[in-house]
Amino acid sequence: GLDKKVAGLDKKVTGLDKKVAGLDKKVAGLDKKFNRFESETARRFDDLELKIHGFKDEILSVVDATRKEYDETRQERIVMGAVQDRQQKEIETLKESASEQKQLLESLDARVTELEMNKAA
Repeated sequence: GLDKKVAGLDKKVTGLDKKVAGLDKKVAGLDKKFNRFESETARRFDDLELKIHGFKDEILSVVDATRKEYDETRQERIVMGAVQDRQQKEIETLKESASEQKQLLESLDARVTELEMNKAA
């Protein structure tokens, strides 16, 4: 009964830990993509400064695309962070529940032992 519940909770915590690790990996990937994007954008702006007089429309197009890509990447990071926070809270709740279940089991074991001793006496 309770052992199975605790084992089930432990399994869920492990599963959530794996999901959080996966999210951490995805966020790290997004960070890497974002850093690469920033570096590439900086390089693009350097090149465009040399040709600025003849390419005003091109510059405006690149700025718009850059802004859009930045906003999309930023939004992805915000969403991933919110998901990660929610899952972390779920993990903490499950850990607390598992701890409470463990304490309850220990209390029940002690009571059974006490009853067995009283019965034997």
